[in-house]
Amino acid sequence: MRCVNPWVAGALVCAAATLFAEPAAASSHRDAPAITADPYADNTDVYAFLAGPAGAEELVILGNYMPLLIPGSGPNFWRFADDVIYGCHVDNNGDANVDVSFYFDFETEFTNPDSFLYNVGPITAPNDTTQQHRTTYDVIRLDWTYDSSGYLIDIDYDTLARDLDQAPWYVGQSTFPTDADYDAAADAAIASVPGEGMFFAGPRREYFYVDLEQTFDLLSYDATATNTTSDFNVMTLAMQLPLDRVGYNGERPDSVGDVQGTDAVGVYCNSARRRVTIRGGSRDEFSAIDLGHFVQVSRLGLPLISEVVVGVGTKDKFMRTAPGQDVDTIGGFVLDPELPVLFEALFGVECQDAPRNDLLALISPYGTQPADLLRLDIREGQTAADSGMPNGRTLLDDALDVMASAACDATAIPFNVPLGDGVDASDLPPPLATFPYLPRPLSGNP
Repeated sequence: MRCVNPWVAGALVCAAATLFAEPAAASSHRDAPAITADPYADNTDVYAFLAGPAGAEELVILGNYMPLLIPGSGPNFWRFADDVIYGCHVDNNGDANVDVSFYFDFETEFTNPDSFLYNVGPITAPNDTTQQHRTTYDVIRLDWTYDSSGYLIDIDYDTLARDLDQAPWYVGQSTFPTDADYDAAADAAIASVPGEGMFFAGPRREYFYVDLEQTFDLLSYDATATNTTSDFNVMTLAMQLPLDRVGYNGERPDSVGDVQGTDAVGVYCNSARRRVTIRGGSRDEFSAIDLGHFVQVSRLGLPLISEVVVGVGTKDKFMRTAPGQDVDTIGGFVLDPELPVLFEALFGVECQDAPRNDLLALISPYGTQPADLLRLDIREGQTAADSGMPNGRTLLDDALDVMASAACDATAIPFNVPLGDGVDASDLPPPLATFPYLPRPLSGNP
């Protein structure tokens, strides 16, 4: 399902405009009912932060998909799906409409259909000759133009790169004798596109640290809390982008005056499938045919909004809508959330009363339109050290603690009522100092 010829590419552009309005189904760490049946399209986490030397910072976006992947998941190890379009998006003027999009379109080749093996020898490079399951992808940039009333009037389409290699799965010690051997093969999958940034697609270590068992057993936290996700991997789309390629009017904002909506970017990621799939029977020459426009099936910005703020009856609807529709779709849940009631009953804390205008302010900083977006100040003078929730999100941010504390009382930062699960990143390797920042995945056979 590679969009390489102009007709198909044009179909993707036209369909892209529908991804922000057309019905489908759902997303995140199994936090909406419909997406539990579609892990290949499940957008589990998004990170947005500044990286690079002072004065030459760039925007890093990490979009994770496919939750809680077992390292030894052969023989068909996890990969990005051919029948899903993955995307990450930037709002650069604060109106919650997408201004710049990056889509990732994958294609997998099985070089030996008669073999069940992923590889037949050590792998020293992505899509090595010994690798029998080979996945490549295109990176497509869309720039969106609106009129003064906010109506979409034009989409500019540009294929930034074709046939980039997805990094291989960390199969085990016979395929990669040492961690360094795997790192060399994975690093070779990092692609630099002149003037546009760096891109990476492949398996990485799951870095959302949380005690899932205690959290979803009536928030029964105690001293035995452990990181449930520490033994799993995830599939990551990573990009590091020049700020003048994503900033408002093609510039990095200056630092003069108070921060405004055009001084920050709002980031989220999503995935989409074709509207119709026709599955072939035993007498058909095809296994499946996908037809129709792409429709959004997954979406994520701020961590835990869809998981613990939005009610289960609205989750699937929320996942198929655009951030610009959030006021209508989830505004009631933000102003009167369920979680603070549980905190008060279980922990005896005092949370803010509804209507929660403090929470509303948290998702509409700098006078921006309220929306489930990671908002990050990118003005001149902002450095990597300034990134961190609620200003973007870094790998070391304790997302559960931050969002739980904000759900109780977001009137001040640091939060007036610090809450959390007692889990930190101490059992995880530190983030990498360079792109793609997420540590290597766990080996399937260490």
